[in-house]
Amino acid sequence: LGLGLVLALLGTEVAFRVMAPAPPQLRDESGELILSAPGAVERYERESNEQGFHDYAWTREKAPGTWRIVVLGDSFTAGRQLTRDELFTEILERRLNERSDEGSAYELFNVAKPGWGTANQLDALEVLVADGWAPDVALIVYFVNDASNMGTNPALVGAMLELFERRNRFLNRHWRSWDWLDLRLRRRRVSELTLTEYRDAFDSDREEGTWRESQEALLGIRDLAEEHGFRVGLVVFPVLMQLDEDHALRGLYDMIEERAVELGFPSRQLLPAFLGENAQDLWVLPTNAHPNARGNAIAARAIEAFLTEEGLLP
Repeated sequence: LGLGLVLALLGTEVAFRVMAPAPPQLRDESGELILSAPGAVERYERESNEQGFHDYAWTREKAPGTWRIVVLGDSFTAGRQLTRDELFTEILERRLNERSDEGSAYELFNVAKPGWGTANQLDALEVLVADGWAPDVALIVYFVNDASNMGTNPALVGAMLELFERRNRFLNRHWRSWDWLDLRLRRRRVSELTLTEYRDAFDSDREEGTWRESQEALLGIRDLAEEHGFRVGLVVFPVLMQLDEDHALRGLYDMIEERAVELGFPSRQLLPAFLGENAQDLWVLPTNAHPNARGNAIAARAIEAFLTEEGLLP
């Protein structure tokens, strides 16, 4: 029995080494976690425009026939790990201009920064409007982090660090099949804590909290739009995990979408566009679940359909 067990374990290990891809490199030569692609942060700063956003230079005056869409978001929209051309805002702008009639054009402003919540987006939009940038549409790209302080949850942060710390242990480094199993168990733990954090953040029974503050900022964006005569739309970008019909956060996306409609915004979840995808194939890095270029391309097509079908384009 002992010999049979050992042979079975060895056979499993051989199968993993032959058939499964090698574990990704998670740490650099100094032992630090690789959270950014080489040179990504420097490129992000270099590619930011005069206003400090990851976008090409803006021209204040709109050419005749130009339709200006200000895209408000956080790190998923800012795309610090990508080049400007890979961002869904740029992809969408190119797609819209390819289909536009002669004499008309579209321009999208990427007004997003890592760590921003809805209140930050409102503040930025107020500054743009006051400075005369005159949007025709404000598109809110909502991510559940906009109403969550998950980065301050010690249990979640600890579980995330342990997820990567264990990959450095002797058994994980030398036994591929054990590392595969251990990684999945740890990821499940992180997923459970993440879901709990998001659900707590969107608890409608709380008198105070980030979801309430986020709704107040959405109301402020609506009032600003009514005052200055532009329209507002909202799309919900999904968390890139479990991209199937049983996606655990779908109920939260429904709640965000319904609240936006109550405020008078056309609204749509982007999750259906991602269904059937392997979530980690859309991450910029094995340690970073922000959308890569392919994820941005999927989002661009879904947002184009939303803008068209909801009448947010001329």
